[in-house]
Amino acid sequence: MIRLDTIKLTSPIDSVINADSDKYSHLITEKGKGNDLVTDKSVAKGGDHFQKVGLNTIELDHLNERVNIQLSAKILGKHYHDLININTIDKVVTEINNSGVLTLDKNKFIDNAGTHLLDITANIPQYKDYDLSKSNKILRLASIGSGYATRTPRSSSTVIFTKGANYSTIYDKPKELHRDKPFKAELGNDFMNVVRDHYNEYRFEKKQKNYKQIRKAFDLTTTGTPMLMDILNSNSQPLYKAFDDITFQTKQMDLFLNLFNNDMTYNEIIEIKGIEQIVIASGFDETMIQTAIKMKTDDEGQSRATYYRRRDKALSVLQDMRVRELEGARSAKEHEIISHIKQYLKVA
Repeated sequence: MIRLDTIKLTSPIDSVINADSDKYSHLITEKGKGNDLVTDKSVAKGGDHFQKVGLNTIELDHLNERVNIQLSAKILGKHYHDLININTIDKVVTEINNSGVLTLDKNKFIDNAGTHLLDITANIPQYKDYDLSKSNKILRLASIGSGYATRTPRSSSTVIFTKGANYSTIYDKPKELHRDKPFKAELGNDFMNVVRDHYNEYRFEKKQKNYKQIRKAFDLTTTGTPMLMDILNSNSQPLYKAFDDITFQTKQMDLFLNLFNNDMTYNEIIEIKGIEQIVIASGFDETMIQTAIKMKTDDEGQSRATYYRRRDKALSVLQDMRVRELEGARSAKEHEIISHIKQYLKVA
């Protein structure tokens, strides 16, 4: 299921039933000798014009006849852990209407809402006894895909992965919640229940800052503004694809496949290199080992039974090497944590 946190929505202004004008600032901009209107907006900002945690900005664009709303899943209050999804979007609009800033026609707003930007989000259970701080230290040092860089702002429990305009974060959500004093004040006694909902979980988020990024993430073939319901109903796996790309070792894969892209038979490769060296060259990656063995076996015209025998032998050696800790403690943990996160994102 697709889950979102921060999101900026846009919908036709006729989805607004009414708005409290006292809670808006009116912005008008004129240009040229003819005083042509460039901007004609009524803007309400959380903290300045109203108090509603999770509801950040409401903009009534009179010139373009749109209502633009930026919010986060914290508008769901004690149900924040559920995030914005196909089952909670109705509740999100109900909370907007409860703010007293404006009232929306719920169905008209949802059915016609497009997205300008969003954070795709998942709460991932902690792996075994690796607490979040230790896990993120391992991820910070992990072998990552070509072109990616990692950084850790202020807290060692946060890791940011960047590649050009791509931006993903994995962090300790309970710590972030404790820093959000307005959210804590609004929830009162329910605050610690929300924190407990996030105990022993990683938060993984990927920011999508424009239409192109959003369409690519959700495999949308439509043009124009990506529609909210298309996103919430999507069967794509944007976070799995993002994390897989981050942790895909391009150089390692090239090095490994070079062992097999030659005229030697599989048995000759094993005789010269040995299975242990092949396992090491693969970066202890089961998928990479199986892919290469299948490729070589198929090229030789060997039977499926031969592939299974070769695969099982190689994976047996891989397991023995892990047990003997030839991979090294950090690499073993890195592999386990990355595999855990990938498996969870694949079914989330």
